[in-house]
Amino acid sequence: MSLGVCQPYCGLLALGVVFLVVAPAITASGCAADQPSPRGEWTTEPTAWFVRSIEQPRTVNISTRVGYCVGAPKPRISRVDVVYDEREVLMTAFMTSFVRGYEENEVRTESCAGVGLFLDKAVRLDRPVSDAVLFDAKLDPPIERWPDDS
Repeated sequence: MSLGVCQPYCGLLALGVVFLVVAPAITASGCAADQPSPRGEWTTEPTAWFVRSIEQPRTVNISTRVGYCVGAPKPRISRVDVVYDEREVLMTAFMTSFVRGYEENEVRTESCAGVGLFLDKAVRLDRPVSDAVLFDAKLDPPIERWPDDS
């Protein structure tokens, strides 16, 4: 093969190889945003909730309010465990959120003007909502959340 044919493409080929090798490393390390990638872990914990709305006949929309730092990974209600006992429906909502980790000697430099964030989840029941009394089972004893007599 003639070197004359390769020469115009060799620079582009070398650039492509550098991009393929370096770009994933930049993205993975967080350098692309000039910020270190956060250390920490995703955790799932039970969370208190309230009834946002009822969609007849079997769907209830629940919500919880959490603090949130803008730019951080957003938490979510990842699941709702439902236990039926006669007319009573015991529901435990679980929130999955990112907990920032720090090295032992690391100085905490970030500050967060936290905002309130509402997390919503639609829960479909095995019976009509009108035939049920809904309890937040995260609390002990469970707290009645619906119907609201106030």
